[in-house]
Formats: sequence, C-alpha cells, structure tokens
Amino acid sequence: MVYIASVVVETVKAYGFDKVLADIRQHSPLVMAVLLPVGPWAPSLSVHLQLKTVLRFVGPADSINSCSFVQMMEQRLENAFEEAQDKVMESYSGLSVEIQSTSQAIGSPAVSLVYVVKNQAAILNGTVSSGLLNQLTAELVGYFLFFPPLVIAERKCPTASWEGFEWHVLPGFFSLFIYLFSDT
Repeated sequence: MVYIASVVVETVKAYGFDKVLADIRQHSPLVMAVLLPVGPWAPSLSVHLQLKTVLRFVGPADSINSCSFVQMMEQRLENAFEEAQDKVMESYSGLSVEIQSTSQAIGSPAVSLVYVVKNQAAILNGTVSSGLLNQLTAELVGYFLFFPPLVIAERKCPTASWEGFEWHVLPGFFSLFIYLFSDT
C-alpha cells in the first residue's frame, strides 16, 4: 500500500525522528543520506485556501490514508464541483481538487478531507469554493462522493502542522519506512 505524504510525516513525528534515524542506520548501515527537515521550500498553503469536507463514514475496506482512496475522493469531489458549477453558473471551467490530508478521530466513523480547489493553476479562495459546493444538497453531495457528508464544505480552521517543510529523502526511503513500520 502507498501512503499519502501527510500520513508518513505524522507517523515519523509520532514515532520520533531519532528512532527513525536509528532504525535506518541499523537496517541500512551503508546509507549515505538520511531524512532531514529543513526550512520551507515553498510557501505553505494559507488556511483561507483550504476546505474541509467531513464524511459521516466510509466503507470498512477503505483505507483513508492510501493514495488510491485519496485519488478516488479527488475525482468524486471534482464531479461534485462540476455539478455545482453547472447548477450555479451554468458553465464548466474544469476545477480540480487536491486533497492535502485525511483524518479520522479514534472511535469515530467520521472522516475529514482537507483539500484545495484549483481552476487551472490558480487555487481558489476557500470561501468561494465552499460556497460553490454548498449550493448542492447534502443528498446530492453524498451521491457524488458515495458517502453521506456530515459537513459539505467549510474553510479549514488553522492548526499547527509540518506543512511547508522540505524533506530531503534518500530514494526509496518511504518504501523502507513503510516496510519497517507497517504491520503487514
């Protein structure tokens, strides 16, 4: 399984950077470079650009941290935005969705998707994007997403994160990391 970057970073943070380095050195003594956080390489996305959609639940076989789940939900959100554009503006401008992170509180079936909406290369303001998607009913959004929404779309609230950090990674590091720390 391939994991999204935000999950890998959160796992590294939870496991401990020193432990990751020690494990890499133990299992690959010839490693010449290691994961190293440095200053921001690009400005992180402003909170006012990000949206959050909360799904009541997802299927038991859906792994919300996998790239395949994220890609599937990006496509479904794009379809929902296309419908909203058609309803509100009676036009279609090819909006795309880029999911930044997914999360699920322990013991809760609800799943949060944090994403940005792009019109070609420009990222749309979160208020504009959420206003567009909120023109659809919860039932219609659920139809497009295949899961009922608890929250259709709202601007993302600010939180502390590792966004905006560049990670210098030895090629294949994430594969090694997933191999070392996965339960399969």
